[in-house]
Amino acid sequence: MPIAHILSAFPKRSLITLFLLTALQSRALTLGRIQGAALIGRPLAVSIGVQFDPAQSLTSSCFEADVFHGDAKQDPSLVKVRLEPAASGQGSVLRVSSDTPVNEPIVTVYLRAGCALMISRRYVMLADIVSEQAVPVPRAAAVPLVEPGLS
Repeated sequence: MPIAHILSAFPKRSLITLFLLTALQSRALTLGRIQGAALIGRPLAVSIGVQFDPAQSLTSSCFEADVFHGDAKQDPSLVKVRLEPAASGQGSVLRVSSDTPVNEPIVTVYLRAGCALMISRRYVMLADIVSEQAVPVPRAAAVPLVEPGLS
C-alpha cells in the first residue's frame, strides 16, 4: 500500500500533531572533529567532541569504536572508549585509545554513538612519523658562589 494512501487516511491536523510530537521527542547527538594525531610506533590516543541533549543520559557504554591500521582491524579488546565531561563545561569529550602501536600510514576510526538511536561516523587520519630529535635541555643559569665571610 503506498504511503500517500496511508497518510491520506489521517486528518491533516492529526498528521501535523504527530510530526510535531516526533520532532519534540527526538534527541540530538553531534559528533565533532577528531583531535590528536596518529603517530607511527605509538599507541593511538585521540578525542572527539560530543554534544547531546542534557535530557539524555549517555555513558561510555553507548559508544563503540573500531580502529584500523591500514586494512588491519585492531583487536577490539585493546580499543578503549571513555566519555568524559569537557573542560569547558560544554558537552563531553570521547577518548578513543588503542594499546597497539600504529604501524601503517593510514588509521581509520569507525565510531558508533548512541544507545537508543545509533549514528556512526568514520574518521581517517594520516599517521605521522615520530621525530627522534632530542629536545634541547635548557641550561641552568650561572649562579655566582659567595664564600662566607667575604663581602
